[in-house]
Amino acid sequence: MPKVEFRLLPWLVGFMFLLTSPPVLSDVDSSDLQEQAVTESTDPSQLEIEEELGSGEKVASAGRVVGAGPGGFVETSTTFDEGSDEGSGFPISLNYTNILFGPSLDGPSSFQPNAYGQPDINRPVFMKNFLSVAYSFNESWAITGTGYWLYRPVLGQELIMQDPFIRLSHAHLIHTDWGLNLYSDARVHFGVSNDSRNADLLTGAQGFSLLSWQIAQSRAMVGLRFSVRGNLYGPRGSGTDVELWFAPEAAYQLAPTLAATLLYEMGASHQFGDRSTFYTNDGTALEPGISWDPTPNVTINPYLVINTGGKITLASTSVGMFLTWTIL
Repeated sequence: MPKVEFRLLPWLVGFMFLLTSPPVLSDVDSSDLQEQAVTESTDPSQLEIEEELGSGEKVASAGRVVGAGPGGFVETSTTFDEGSDEGSGFPISLNYTNILFGPSLDGPSSFQPNAYGQPDINRPVFMKNFLSVAYSFNESWAITGTGYWLYRPVLGQELIMQDPFIRLSHAHLIHTDWGLNLYSDARVHFGVSNDSRNADLLTGAQGFSLLSWQIAQSRAMVGLRFSVRGNLYGPRGSGTDVELWFAPEAAYQLAPTLAATLLYEMGASHQFGDRSTFYTNDGTALEPGISWDPTPNVTINPYLVINTGGKITLASTSVGMFLTWTIL
């Protein structure tokens, strides 16, 4: 029988943990990080892609490793349905989303920096990719299926399939004449990827919401994104069973197709089998950026990822970019 560990206390403690705990660094020794950084700056092509870590994971090979950490508008925040266009008369839409988790501003390498400006060998530069097909029942309700994969353009390149998911969404769960809107969806993730099978992850259930306020008679918008996910494991399960994510944001419309954006994200997770009150701080980051719509169907949003859980420097700051394309 699969083991289920959904307890109320871990979820409550996790939300408090987001605001009170310092970041938890990787178990990799700092001398190893420095040695890896020197090796890379000398000859990046000679890096050992399959170098084993102490946990048994492989550098840049497992999606659960390269997906960790802040910065990049995680999939909870980017893959949601905003409702069908009024009068379009066509209920099916096709969308592609790409998120770049880029290198440090100071001495770019094949790795993202950690909160203290050192190359994090658990997190190489990579991209998250989502291809979604949605069916809109009306202007509010929609059901969407999403395929999800990672692409690592460094260290020899690799494409890593991730778990697909479906979601049922309501674009206007709360909507007022003075600009307040609540989007919410419920998601089911299917543990079919190699990473999930190796971790004996069977499925995941997630709730995501976006509360936004378009301030009346102004170009400003403020919002709050939040997500809670629980995972179900089999008898050999290992990994996170509770994942929490929280991100206030703001935007200011500079021109009809150009906006300044600002997001502050924080996350925490609970490991399956750990005591109820023990959470890992997955990091915090401030992300200023510019959003540009070159066409009505394409949005490009480059931004900086300023790690706020450690030392704020150019070395600990990385680049990211969010791109979405409405194909149909």
